[in-house]
Parts: sequence; structure tokens; C-alpha cells
Amino acid sequence: MEPAVQRHPHDGLADKIVSGGLIRSSDEVPMLLSGACAGADETFGEMALKHQHQLVHFLGPGDEEWASEKAKQTQSHGFVHVKKELLEGTVVSEALKKAAASRVLGSQRTDDWEKRVAEMAARRNYLQVRRADAVYVVGWRLDKGKDQFTGKSDCDPRETPKMDVGGGTGWACQWYIDRFEDGLEDPENCKLFFFDDAGPPWARKAPATQGRWNRWNVRAKEWEPLDKNPPKPSGLYAGIGATKLSSRAESAIRGLYPEISAPSADVAKDGAGLRAAAGAAASYGAVEPAPGMQVMGSGTASSADREVSVVSKVFPNILSSALCSITAPCSVLNGIKQLNPNEHAAILYWGEYKGTMTDPGLYYLNPCGLQMWKISTKTQTLQLKDIKVLDARGNPVVISGVVTFAGTSAKKATIDVDHPWPGSGGGGKESFLELQAAAVLKRVASRFPYEAPEGKPSLQSEGGNISSELRQLLQEKVAITGACIHSFDLVDLSYAPEIAQVMLVRQQAEALVDARRVIVSAAVDMTKDAVGSLRSSGEPMDEQTCKQVTTNLLTVICSGAAATPTVTMNS
Repeated sequence: MEPAVQRHPHDGLADKIVSGGLIRSSDEVPMLLSGACAGADETFGEMALKHQHQLVHFLGPGDEEWASEKAKQTQSHGFVHVKKELLEGTVVSEALKKAAASRVLGSQRTDDWEKRVAEMAARRNYLQVRRADAVYVVGWRLDKGKDQFTGKSDCDPRETPKMDVGGGTGWACQWYIDRFEDGLEDPENCKLFFFDDAGPPWARKAPATQGRWNRWNVRAKEWEPLDKNPPKPSGLYAGIGATKLSSRAESAIRGLYPEISAPSADVAKDGAGLRAAAGAAASYGAVEPAPGMQVMGSGTASSADREVSVVSKVFPNILSSALCSITAPCSVLNGIKQLNPNEHAAILYWGEYKGTMTDPGLYYLNPCGLQMWKISTKTQTLQLKDIKVLDARGNPVVISGVVTFAGTSAKKATIDVDHPWPGSGGGGKESFLELQAAAVLKRVASRFPYEAPEGKPSLQSEGGNISSELRQLLQEKVAITGACIHSFDLVDLSYAPEIAQVMLVRQQAEALVDARRVIVSAAVDMTKDAVGSLRSSGEPMDEQTCKQVTTNLLTVICSGAAATPTVTMNS
């Protein structure tokens, strides 16, 4: 017996990323997507494994020769080989052309530009960023007036791309931000973080961004320097960058993963602020936080929300602080709040939004003037039952669908939109998500007939493509709620009751016509064969006999009832 083939645990991941079928729940172990090269890739991989994250290094045909020795020795279990057909398929090729429209400009668009891009932009990078929740990049910037291929050759300054990260890493960044610039995803959710290592001598030396982490602003199309480290890697994230790192760049990557035993500089700084705030709170009649209780959450909110600072929690304003000191110790007990797993909470004081809490645990918040609005970030389903739609031919059809989604922003769901999805309050009225889902379903379904001849699109034959379009359009509509749409599938399709009987008769008639057409065609062929066989056997057949045999055979074969042969007896 041959041994069973051992499948890699992440086989099929690349196909799901390209097709849009990848669904991950918020409580899954974080997963790093990278490329196994020396420098940034292997350092991200090392830290991911150290913190027990899942690791995937995508490798296309021939890419393994570029993998570093360190990655081969300690990270090879994360190597996922991707077929050439997928990397050169329609989805990745179209993404490459779209990115080229922003990067290969003017005089750089020569006859061989696609070949030059292929040499520097590994298509596997697209797989790393296509579905990533956040992307961490270490690299260098193109100087103004330098081409994007080498970073050395002169060109018109207007030809230097806005997304000015150099090398193949720049293409990965472009692929990621294209998700937010075409309206399919909310620009507020763009989490592209870049450590400017200055790189080679010809790289741009910008004091504002050099030697620090920066974040891409989609609307302004520029880098915004950060005062501290980006949020720690979580969920599905990509870590990519240059193959040669300075010591500060390597430290920057390691600093994204705070040590459990030795907090990073940023964490230590926050801890000092925590102790100072707690001491001040005690002077106002508040209590020192108990062991295991957090006065400040260590997690970060989504890009639509902002983290609640220590001061905002303990001293949101003068009025709250004064009332807390007057009503202590009752106010102290009322200020102990719990945040459960898969929950986010928007924090308001006297109607003013202060930030969002995302990490589960026990917290102390000044209770005076406090409003704490929670949302669930669990994956949920919404069933759209019996939605009546007019198809492309004007026939009424009934469609049912299922939407799979998850909340991602407490601020958007509780402050920006009223009743964003089922279960969020609203007094029994339909939610924003339900109404938008029904509208999108009617809009898309009305463009297709219920059924169509073979080879032409219809609601019956285009289920996969229709579901993909439904998901994209609905995501655009509900981005304001902070909902992430994982899928939008059609589960039931039928004609409306008022025409169902008529359409059934029509379908039966069409089926009967098709069946008769097949029978007649087969009868003609069988008759030709029979007559030909009789003649070839030497049987004498005049024209009249041939016609009679043909008529009889066609009558018997094509008859809808059992035929009764009649034998003519000659006198």
C-alpha cells in the first residue's frame, strides 16, 4: 500500500485568497503572510514563531532559491508552494495592470516595461497583501525624479509614483492600497505601516519619515509619521521588506512583538503613565488598581476607532474627576467594567467620544458621565428570505440569500449609524445591513434572466460570480457601519407563485420540443443506416420500396405511442 500523501495544513490558502473565499474568525491565532527571503521576511517569520503565530511563506515556481538559509532551516514548515497557473491567472494579472497604472508612468512605460516589472515584482507578494488586515513593511523611499525600476535613473518628477516605496516591496504596498482607492473598502480601514530604513545611497532621505514607523494616508496619498510603534500584529497580517536591514530596522521589526518578560520601550512608557495616573487617582479618592485589573488596555482599536488613553479613562475631564472624588468610594465600585472576548466598546464621557476598548479584561473607568457602548465582533449570519425581484425579462422571481459578516468598529456601529445590523437594538425595525443587503440583491439579480440558453449568463448558472459581486457591492454600502462582509450567497431561487404554474407549463413544452428534436434527429440517422445496410446486403430495392421502408421506420421511431405494423398481402 502506498503511503498517504501528506497535505500542507495551508494548502488551498492561496486559492481562497484570490477567490475571496477566505474567512477567519477574530479569535483565531494570528497568521503571518511573508516570502521567506533574507532580511525582513526571515525576521518577521522568526518573531511570529516566537510568539506562536501561524506562519505562511508563499513561494512561486523557482522562488525557493531566493529563500534565506535561516528560513530554510527553521521556517520551512511554513513554505506554501503556489502554482504558476494561479499567479499568472486573470485576477493577479489584472491587479498587476492596475498597480502599473499608478507606478509605471510616462517615459517609463516602454515596450519592455512588463518584463522589467516581472523581474522586480514577485506576484506572490499579491497573495500576502490581498486579504491582509494589516501590512508591515520595512524598506526605502524613491527620491523625486528617480525611476521606480532602479531608483537611480532620472525621470520627470511627476513620474515618481505617489506610493514611493522602492523595489518589489513598493508593488506589494501598491497592491494593498489599491483595495481602498477603488471604493470597495473603507479608506479608514487601511493599515499599511512602513519603517523607513533609508536603504541604499540613492534612496530618498526624508527626516520626517526616516528611522521611524509611518502610516499611509489613503486620502492624502502620503506617509504620516507615527509617534510610537504601530499596533502589535494580530489577525491576518503581512510582514515584508528589504533583503538587507540595518540594525535599527531589525530592532523595529522585533519591537512590533513586545516581549512578555521584558516590555518594550513603548509599553514601559505606558506603564509609567499608568502608575502616575493611578497615584493621582488615589489623591482624588479613587483606588489603586487591583492585581490583574487594567486601567489601560494594551490592545489597539481599528483604524476607524482610536485607543482610549490612560488619562481619558481616569480623568476624562474636570467635571468627572470632581464628581468621582465627591462620591467615592461608591463611584470606584461603579467604575469597574468588564470587556468579554469578541467584544469592542466605544467610550463616551458626557456625550464626547473618547476612544474604543478592544482587549478583553477587567478595567477601571471613571464612572461619572461615562457611557460604554459594546458591540460583538463574532462572525454572524443574516438570512434574507423570499425577496421578490424582477429578472432581466421582467418575470417575478423569489430569491433567498445568506450574508456572513462581522463587526469591526464600535465607533461606527454605535455612533455613526443607527441600528447597523440585527441584534444591535432598533426596536424591531429592519437594520441598516438588512435594508442594504435587500437593495443590493434586487439591483444585481435584476440584470440576469432566471434561465437562459446554455453558454449565456443567468441566475441559475452564474451563482458564483453573482455572489462575489453581491459581497463587493454590499461591503461598499455598509462600510459606514464598520461591518466586514465575508460572503453573500444565494441559497434558494424560484419563480414567484403567481407565475410558477405558467412557467412550469412553458418549461415542460420546451423540454418536449427539445426531446422531439433529439428523437427526430436520431430517427433520420437510424433510417439512413437501415436503408444503407439493406442496399449493401444485396437486397433489391426500387425507389417505391425505399420510400415505404423510410416512411415506416420514421413512423415507428418517432411515434409517441406504440406502433402497430400492417403487412400488405399481395394477391
